[in-house]
Amino acid sequence: PFKTCQWTPMDSDDMPGTWESSCGEAWSFVDGGPAENNYRFCHGCGKPVDVNERKYSDMADEIISEMAAKW
Repeated sequence: PFKTCQWTPMDSDDMPGTWESSCGEAWSFVDGGPAENNYRFCHGCGKPVDVNERKYSDMADEIISEMAAKW
């Protein structure tokens, strides 16, 4: 089990400022993100928030590049 809940910015043009948590919740901010809004604990699971600033598409591109380099 994880000791923290990882929050990652979602890739969404329709909902900017939206973050997805590792516990399966989504949160939207009008200004800033979790750190700027003093979110210390996840409202979904209660664990401490661990902010991951990298977007999912950036992480996917990196994984694809790594896999392609191995082939």
